[in-house]
Amino acid sequence: MAILTVTIMGLLPLARIGDTGEPRSRSMPASGPPSAAPPGMAVRMDGGTEAQATVLAGLLRSRDDFARDVLFLLASGLRDRCDPSHAHELARMAVLARLPVLEGMTDALSGQPELRPVLYAMIRRLVATAPCGRRLDIDAGGYALRLDPEPYALHFPDSYFDPGLDVAPPDIAGRDLRERLGDPCTPVAYGVLPLGDQRAWVCTNLRANLRKRALATCEASLRGKPGLMAPPSPEVSATLAEAIHRDLSRMPAMCQ
Repeated sequence: MAILTVTIMGLLPLARIGDTGEPRSRSMPASGPPSAAPPGMAVRMDGGTEAQATVLAGLLRSRDDFARDVLFLLASGLRDRCDPSHAHELARMAVLARLPVLEGMTDALSGQPELRPVLYAMIRRLVATAPCGRRLDIDAGGYALRLDPEPYALHFPDSYFDPGLDVAPPDIAGRDLRERLGDPCTPVAYGVLPLGDQRAWVCTNLRANLRKRALATCEASLRGKPGLMAPPSPEVSATLAEAIHRDLSRMPAMCQ
């Protein structure tokens, strides 16, 4: 958590808001029909040499895990700058949900460490200059990324694996990020039903609904006085684990 938060804070300078350019043609697929999306703002990730920008664009094109990490850092930095009252919430939820944040970036750049400061400088510059409250169509060395920061935060952590997600999964619908972060049962639900990038569509809703049930089971187990959540005793923890794993066992094997 400390490393992740420090990394994100290091990408967040104070700067003016403004447009930085036009995107080019290639794009990362987005969920839903393009006509349903609000008007976006064309911006550009500038920095480094032309050769370095080409290499980074190639990594974005060929490695989904690398692209996810770049979008996460951009979304986190923009949220911290544009809405300071919610600073670091994305980083905290990434830890609670056990997301592989920065693993893809670290692996992709392991053979080219000189590209890391170049990429971070590009992210810092875009975070500092991009407009708040707008969908961004980002040109990254000829490869296009799309980021809509508000829905990304609303649907996080699921949006880490699906940045274009436009419908909240059942387990997070109606609960904002701060509320979910303050729920002691959140890490329990993601602990027993972690998210992943290999998500068969037939299992996604099943797992989200069971995660919602796990949250309810956990909250019922921890609730003492009305409105209060007490730390679990070993006995409560054992009972909770048994109830959740009993529910898990009822899922189709392919979704467990």
